[in-house]
Amino acid sequence: MGIKRAGSLFTFGCKAVSAKPVILGWVEVLFETVLPVPPGLSNFYTEMIKCQINVTCDWEGEGEDKFRVKFVYFTMKDMNEKP
Repeated sequence: MGIKRAGSLFTFGCKAVSAKPVILGWVEVLFETVLPVPPGLSNFYTEMIKCQINVTCDWEGEGEDKFRVKFVYFTMKDMNEKP
């Protein structure tokens, strides 16, 4: 099992927009990005889709770039908030 880096899990335009403590030692981080709608779905959705990735994690050991993920929640909505 290899080490995953958070930066490699998301697209280039994905940005952390908030971080808040949830449980002793655990942090919830919300990432957001906007992507174009895949071909064939433009009749149902707006041209762009907002993606949110909510990650709950804690730090592992002394390394500042190592964390353990407890939970990942992924949502996609068009610009009119249609899931």
